[in-house]
Amino acid sequence: MELNEADASTLLAEKKIDSKEAETGPTPGVSPSGWLALPPTPWRRYGARMLDTSLNGSIMFLLIAVAFYAIAPASADEFFLFFEADGARIVDAVLTAIFASFLNGSLIGVSGFTLGKWIFGVKVTRLDGTKLGIGAGLSRDFTVLLKGLGLGIPVVALFTLWFSYKALSKNKSTSWDQGNYIVWHRPSGTSQYVLNVVGILLTVIVLGGLNAMGGL
Repeated sequence: MELNEADASTLLAEKKIDSKEAETGPTPGVSPSGWLALPPTPWRRYGARMLDTSLNGSIMFLLIAVAFYAIAPASADEFFLFFEADGARIVDAVLTAIFASFLNGSLIGVSGFTLGKWIFGVKVTRLDGTKLGIGAGLSRDFTVLLKGLGLGIPVVALFTLWFSYKALSKNKSTSWDQGNYIVWHRPSGTSQYVLNVVGILLTVIVLGGLNAMGGL
């Protein structure tokens, strides 16, 4: 079968497009005004996750404690006494990460943001730019918790974070987002640099406060 000059030009153009998509990652469907999808910003995403996990995990822990003490104070005393034992820090970290995912996923589902994501300039949507919804938001966040954070287990998290970082750098998307969601970021600039510093300071304050409370 012979190709005329027009057909050959069309095929060549299609090959160039396919090659470009392979190099740059998925092409976003609908871009929110003032937001970018590429290149990815792994460190800002990690900063947002650190702030959200520590802050939202603490908020959820507090709400659960209030409800627990209101319903069964004696059982609540026994439960929280466990966290004063040696070696309980790992369990504390895992539960904090799990509790945080409930709030993180719900907030992302209805708005695309959490406090940490807004400060660090990160937003999550579906491919068409619409909100995820609570169900998908929760599912995504618990997948991040498992595949990205290793359930919050310190040593395991080092490996899962590293593999996730390498995958994001190579594919421009993580395994839990690819083909389903887009993580947008606010363009870098003076205002975003200031917000990044604010986010880091807030994270330090929250973690410092939690450590101080744990030492009481």
